[in-house]
Amino acid sequence: MSAPIYHSYHHETGEYLGPVTASLDPLETKLAGQTIYMRPPAHAAADAPIGAAE
Repeated sequence: MSAPIYHSYHHETGEYLGPVTASLDPLETKLAGQTIYMRPPAHAAADAPIGAAE
């Protein structure tokens, strides 16, 4: 399983900055015994904006 991709936006202007790969959470991964990724920041979303270059 590959890391989730989030789409980052500038926190003040809302400008689309591009895709970002989620970071692995080492402590939760160790405790759960499975791969756990950190939550995206507040200025990121799971869906790319319409017309975003892939």
